[in-house]
Amino acid sequence: LPGGATAYLDGSIPAGTYAYEVRGVVAGVPSDPLSCSAAAFPGPVTVLVCTGGAGSASLAWVKATAYSVIEVRRDGTPIATLPGGATDYVDATAPPGTVSYEIIGSVSGLTATATSCTAVVSVLPVVGLSCPPLGVDIALTWTNAAAYDAIEVRRDGASLAILPGTATSYIDPDPAGGPHQYTVVASQGGVVAPATECSAEVVPAPIPSVSVTPLDPCVCLARATWSAAEPYDTIEVSLDGVVISTLPGTATTIDVPLPTTGSYSIGVRPTIAGIAGAETTGAITCDPVPADPFATPSCSIDDATCTATAVSYTHLRAHETKEEISYAGFCLKRGGGGGGGGGGG
Repeated sequence: LPGGATAYLDGSIPAGTYAYEVRGVVAGVPSDPLSCSAAAFPGPVTVLVCTGGAGSASLAWVKATAYSVIEVRRDGTPIATLPGGATDYVDATAPPGTVSYEIIGSVSGLTATATSCTAVVSVLPVVGLSCPPLGVDIALTWTNAAAYDAIEVRRDGASLAILPGTATSYIDPDPAGGPHQYTVVASQGGVVAPATECSAEVVPAPIPSVSVTPLDPCVCLARATWSAAEPYDTIEVSLDGVVISTLPGTATTIDVPLPTTGSYSIGVRPTIAGIAGAETTGAITCDPVPADPFATPSCSIDDATCTATAVSYTHLRAHETKEEISYAGFCLKRGGGGGGGGGGG
């Protein structure tokens, strides 16, 4: 250096501890040296990225130099010491919430300035959720993936129960018929885990009973009536197992013509969202009352006009033929005598 120099910068040297000597030179003769030592600290890691996940956080960085070791700190506490060549780390035991991380490289005991970042860590969700039917109930079971503070169970978005964090099952008693979506949501330290879901189909409750009664004693016409056990979408009506009508879910009665004399079964089956419930049946026997062939027909005659009202009549010979003989019409004569076998007036 020039004789008047009073300073010197030794730049771009590897990290480590160095000894320095400074001598003055006059006419080629050096003076006694003055010595000192100094430490060159390693540069900090750069481009540190922290990404939070469910129950974990992923860290990645770029080295500024060749380190001996790298230390990872979480919220100020060391959690890992890595080889000097490491460029990433996964904290698999990260607590839920916002977590602060520091990465510190070192060379021969000389530590770099810490580089920091934060990550938002969510809670691990429950796993293995299933929701099979158990009689008229739905039985939910699952496995806990972490130590939770509380667990919430929801059906179709509505909360059913808040359970202790150690719970692994829940019974939903007698839900309404139809498809349902169940959700189990765990929480820890005020942080809510992603929801875990399962689907279940509940068979509609059957119609409790069907009352079937005849409407007309002379013809085969029956009326079936019932009451719903829950709100339905539709109700299928069958006659001897064959569907004859599909009614709105609010229907409570139907008139059913029966084909002929005999015994029949009328069934009603509710459905909700395409899910059919069990069929409920009622029985009826069609045995119409025959007309009395010897009944005296009633009629009235207008003397002024000599006209009679129209009547329906069965010939008295029906008791011999065992059949009813129907006529389109007949004549009446005032004062005529009795007759039989087609004679008379």
